[in-house]
Amino acid sequence: MDSAGGGSASAWYEVGDTALRKHRIDEAHNAFTQAVRIDPRHSNALYRLGEIAQSRGDLKSAEEFYRRALSVHPDHKSARERLEKLLARQAEDRPPHEPVDDGYVGRVRGLQQTQA
Repeated sequence: MDSAGGGSASAWYEVGDTALRKHRIDEAHNAFTQAVRIDPRHSNALYRLGEIAQSRGDLKSAEEFYRRALSVHPDHKSARERLEKLLARQAEDRPPHEPVDDGYVGRVRGLQQTQA
């Protein structure tokens, strides 16, 4: 497969998974991105992109990828767990004097309601 776009989303996902196991993060990111370009509903590729974003400290992108994975596959246990931990950590990292904005509270409430 070449990076010009050939291959299936599943094949690109496997390339990314193999690269991730070998700690070749940039290669994995590119492969998962290609999988999502081919199939925007590939929940596992979205989840892996969230993991990579989180490992790079890009928490906003990580949250977005986890949410996209869950929008496609609401029962994606790993994406839900990662998102819950990410949101909890963001709440813990907020200074005590900093008010919680409605956007954050709404995200947590929305996540809790989808679990019910």
